This record gives sequence, structure tokens and C-alpha cells, in this order.
Amino acid sequence: MLTASTSLWYLYALVVYFTLCKLLSRWKVPMLVLLALASLAINVLPLPWWGMNSVVRNAIYYSLGAWYGAQLMAWMKGLTLRRYWLPLALFAAIAVVLWFANAPLPLCLLSILLIMKLFYSMEQRYSVQPNNLFNIIGSNTIAIYTTHRILIEAFSLFFIGELNGAGWPVWAELTLIMVYPLASLLVCTLVGLGARKLSGALFGDLFFSPPALQASR
Repeated sequence: MLTASTSLWYLYALVVYFTLCKLLSRWKVPMLVLLALASLAINVLPLPWWGMNSVVRNAIYYSLGAWYGAQLMAWMKGLTLRRYWLPLALFAAIAVVLWFANAPLPLCLLSILLIMKLFYSMEQRYSVQPNNLFNIIGSNTIAIYTTHRILIEAFSLFFIGELNGAGWPVWAELTLIMVYPLASLLVCTLVGLGARKLSGALFGDLFFSPPALQASR
């Protein structure tokens, strides 16, 4: 993790997060404050190692989920955005200002809340059925995750090289930043679903089914 050059190191960081959250569970509140401050400080006082910078920056999110995940989910489900639109708008404005000041934590937390609320609302509106889009995507998580790593690394190598070459106009760079997240999500999802279907046709779904399911067949 000290000398990591890609985000694949994050799989090993989960072991560190899991262990620390178990050991420090008696001091949740002071640890959350400390981790939040560390997440902000690492942006202006980075460590020499890229991997450890990311471990420190993202520890707050894992800890919140590990210690208060159930309470936060219950709060999110009961939150009415229309009722609290004004404080949310004020918080969003402050979060954007802080983001420009190299303090992205508030904006990230707000984004997580809004994304979770969006998908929860969609789940409530559309009944869960075997052929439901989200159910199909959820049941193919392994295939989508394993194949998306290859695609993301390829996209990153290409686009980073292009942008570092300074050959793109500013409007093209801004368009890429705005379009890339959703476009890459769509491409990775479709490729993952296609890989799962092809695997099932050629190898009986050997590569993307959990061992327990394979053993029961």
C-alpha cells in the first residue's frame, strides 16, 4: 500500500479498516473527529506515498459505515428532501466553497447522501422483480466489478496521456469531466453483463458464480 500506483491496493486497505474499526469501536466519536480532520489535512499535508494518502483520506467513510451504518440508513430513509431543502442548499453551497479550498469531505458526504436517497426512492417507486434492472445489475456484481477494473485502467491510461499532452481545448476537457463518470459507468455495466452472459454460454458460468453455488449444482 505504501508504493501503490493503482487503486487495486484498496482491496488490501479494507483489511486495515476492518481491523482498526474493531479495535477502536469503544472510542467511535473521538475517532470519527480525528479521521475527519485527517481526511482534510491529508489534502494539504500529503504523505510521501500515494497509497497511504488515499487510505487516510477515505478511512472516515468506511468508519462511518462500520460504526453508524444502520442508524445512518434509517435516517436517510426517513429524510424528506423537500422539507429540508433550504438547509441542504446552504450546506451544498458551503461544501462547494470548501471543495475549491481543497477540502472535499463535506461535498463528498453530501453526494453520498443524495445518491443513496436517489436509489432508495427509485427502489420504493419501482417494485423489485427478478427482471428489474437494478436486480439484474446487483446479481451480476462480480462480473461487473472484475471486468470494470480492466476497462477503467485502460481508460485512465488513454485519457490521462491525452490530457497531460495539453492538446485538448478547455471545453473538451470540461466535457470529458462531466460526461466520463456516467459514460464509463454505462460501458462498464454493459461489458460486465456481456461477460457474464458469454461466460455462462461457454463455461457454464464457472468464472462468475460463488463457489458455494457451483458446489451445489
